[in-house]
Amino acid sequence: MDNNNKGSLLTKFLKVFTLCVVVFTLIIGTATGTYMLINRSKAKEVSGDNLNVPSGQDTDESSQTNDGEAQEPVKQLTTFAIFGVDKDGYRTDVIMIATLNHLNSEMNIVSIPRDTGVELPTDIYNDFKSRGKKVAKKIKINEVPSHSRVEERNQNSVKVIEEIFDIDVDYYVKVDLSAFRGLVDIVGPIEFHVPKALTYKDPVQDFYVNIEAGTQPFNGAKAEQLIRWRKDNNNRGYPDGDIGRIKVQHDFMVAVLEKVLNENNKKNLLRIGTLALAKVDTDFDQLMNYLEHIQNLSVDKIEFHSLQGRGDVSKFFEYDKEETAKLFEAITTVEQPETTPATDDTGDKDPEETTPDQPEPISSKGLNIQILNGAGKQGLAGRTQAKLESDGYTVSSIGNHNARPQKTKIIIPNEGMGEDLAAYFSEPDIALQPENLPEGVDIVIIIGMADQSAY
Repeated sequence: MDNNNKGSLLTKFLKVFTLCVVVFTLIIGTATGTYMLINRSKAKEVSGDNLNVPSGQDTDESSQTNDGEAQEPVKQLTTFAIFGVDKDGYRTDVIMIATLNHLNSEMNIVSIPRDTGVELPTDIYNDFKSRGKKVAKKIKINEVPSHSRVEERNQNSVKVIEEIFDIDVDYYVKVDLSAFRGLVDIVGPIEFHVPKALTYKDPVQDFYVNIEAGTQPFNGAKAEQLIRWRKDNNNRGYPDGDIGRIKVQHDFMVAVLEKVLNENNKKNLLRIGTLALAKVDTDFDQLMNYLEHIQNLSVDKIEFHSLQGRGDVSKFFEYDKEETAKLFEAITTVEQPETTPATDDTGDKDPEETTPDQPEPISSKGLNIQILNGAGKQGLAGRTQAKLESDGYTVSSIGNHNARPQKTKIIIPNEGMGEDLAAYFSEPDIALQPENLPEGVDIVIIIGMADQSAY
């Protein structure tokens, strides 16, 4: 494949990557929005999965009705496979796996590179060969639909994901990439900080980029330029290469989602819904059972992850199987909420009940701390650095954060860390996300809007 074709496929990947996350959120929220406003009181009466999990209920066993008949166990996690396709409807340029935790209404989204090498399940491989398909046992994951029968494209893709990553997928969502520009135009303009000036000219593809550095508004056309850009005509890209490019994409998605989920966008429900419904194909038919989670959905409850691996060892992206297994185990493990211990007549705790051990607090002094200004107030990261260093902490670097989170976020590698830093901010979130820490950095502080006037 020549470089022009590779570049074309990559730009489609970037465009759909953003679109899938946004439209996936919209298809759930918008489709139920009108019903919620008109008939909210009836929602609790709808039959189906009860997503409110009683404390201490064993999810591995079926509960019973009053007449003694067994019921299905309470559902605690829903997993979606999201496929972004080109205008032809089957060329998959992006694949993501999204999990919704019913206990806390949090969502994790893992992006799967389109070139990820996978071993085809035997039955799918034999079916391909029986129909004369010239296909190897190991192929790129995005090739599965192109070899499948039209009516089996989504199902085959789901089956490959389930077998390769050892997870259960409940529903698929297939998204047409052409909605991206229209979506940004509906919810925008999107205020976003660009770390460096971006320029590019490609008359053959009729693709031109001319974006200045700094914070600025983005409409649909300009947003498309941003997420498609990799390098200029002198082959110069972001200083940290693909890492920088992916970071910009993720931050832009957060900025778009903040606008999508903003109360002011309720007036755009009809326009957004019309756009999303026209561009999405899904077997997800349980909207009414997810009202509670739709209502609770917010940007700070959505986490983005990238599949770990290497793309320079063969024609495939070779994912790290061990790290991938750990990632999905962490995402799909549902922790039960703590229950209130039983008491005896004296009001004391049941002696058989024990309080789980809490991790010992770990001092952040002596660790390398990075401070990112996500509040948009000039000089805030520097002033925060001065404050922490005056109290004996080590700040190794400061910078700006493209998104504008409401609350400050302290990213840590181990439990028990970051508590001493929390005292410097207004109710910050402490996130155990070692995979999101840059090399050489022990703790990252992203200053949110709530601490805009902290220092």
